[in-house]
Amino acid sequence: MPLAFAPILAAALLALALGGCATPETNSDFKAQDPQSQTCLARCEIARTQCEQRQQLRETECQTHVRMVGEDYETCVANRGTGCLKPDVCLGADLRICRIQHEECVSACAASHRATTAPSDVEAAASAEKEEQAES
Repeated sequence: MPLAFAPILAAALLALALGGCATPETNSDFKAQDPQSQTCLARCEIARTQCEQRQQLRETECQTHVRMVGEDYETCVANRGTGCLKPDVCLGADLRICRIQHEECVSACAASHRATTAPSDVEAAASAEKEEQAES
């Protein structure tokens, strides 16, 4: 008799194990139509743009500094030959941090939207988004 329960037990354990494997909803696709969410998402876009501009400015300043130090290095080598400080290289604008911050900002907008939206509204919005994705 104990073996008769084995398939049922195995199926129950499998269902429990797979229950947590659902793919999480990604917030990067969050596009709510209410004014508060749109304002929140607009702030995220502005913050990302400003972040990218700062990273580009840092890279430009680095390149300018390396160019000036490089000229000093060449002069030093021509005059003394040794003991001259060689300039470092610039690593390029790192835009990953901007992308990460943007994703976190959008996630916060989505969480705020979910917290302020009634469950029936959330279901309607989710079905509307699924319909939009299906049409695309």
